[in-house]
Amino acid sequence: CLLSKIVRPQTAVRGASMEQIRFSEATLENVHYLVGGQTSSEHDNEDRSFTMAEKKFCACAVFDGHDGSSAVDRANSQFNRQLHVLNTCDEDEISLKLAECFKGVEYKFFSDVQSLVEERSRLQAAIPPEMKSYQAYQEYPREVARLQELEPLISGGCTAVVVVVCGNKLYVANVGDSRAVVVRQTPNGAFETLQLSTDHDVKNEEELKRLEKLGLDPQVLKRAGRLGPQENTRSIGDYNIKKGYQSVDVLSHASGPPGTAEPSVNTVDIDDSFLYLMLMSDGVYKSIEAAVDEAQTIGANQVLANMVHTYAQTPGAEFSSIAQSTL
Repeated sequence: CLLSKIVRPQTAVRGASMEQIRFSEATLENVHYLVGGQTSSEHDNEDRSFTMAEKKFCACAVFDGHDGSSAVDRANSQFNRQLHVLNTCDEDEISLKLAECFKGVEYKFFSDVQSLVEERSRLQAAIPPEMKSYQAYQEYPREVARLQELEPLISGGCTAVVVVVCGNKLYVANVGDSRAVVVRQTPNGAFETLQLSTDHDVKNEEELKRLEKLGLDPQVLKRAGRLGPQENTRSIGDYNIKKGYQSVDVLSHASGPPGTAEPSVNTVDIDDSFLYLMLMSDGVYKSIEAAVDEAQTIGANQVLANMVHTYAQTPGAEFSSIAQSTL
């Protein structure tokens, strides 16, 4: 979870610095809370985030990995490199260049794993296709062990939500269900939220329409709650719903890859009402939805905004510690 405070537009100009736009980052271990207070962890934390301040813009991002950390680590590193292109483009080109960054990161990921895909194919060809799994374990132990090692390196993926502040504009691009939410103050002094990202999953009717055009049954997807093996319909990586979709039974008859790294892009002006920008993985807002009754009426985004503002107004509170206090 990453939280940044947006300064007023008269200071959010070219050359915005880390001093003008403050960042607060935090993450928690991925755990399940059991009856009696015990905790258990399914896997290592696969969330990543970064902040950067350039001469022309500031940026921040959150990534939520799944099926291993290979894709999320690559995405975190590659976006750091790809975003530098924004230094050389005009402001009216930023949305387009930001979307191109997503395509560039995706291309680099699949280029890097191509040799692993080829190795997997060779190993699979060495094992007779009619052989049962337990026999393969006994007769081809090395091949099976290596196939197990390769699977998360190839099939893993991640969500990505990237925010760029340039001049008095805020640019948001995302794939998956990690969120970017602006908190702003209304004229009567209340606080409201505006979600600038799009949740890309099978609950999203627009995504279902896109998938239906590829020949997939939206009702089947809605009942399953997933796009084949993945919850997200857009992401970085996820070989099995993109280049390997024809090997997934429920996706095999699609006319093209169901998964995509094409981001949703949104642009808004920064005005005096803007207070905070919250970036978060789905683990943050889904935990709020599960644990806080109020989230059923006002929504998890608003609950988090209220929590953030409460901590921000605490006497002596350091802005850098707000994200950790909220989590």
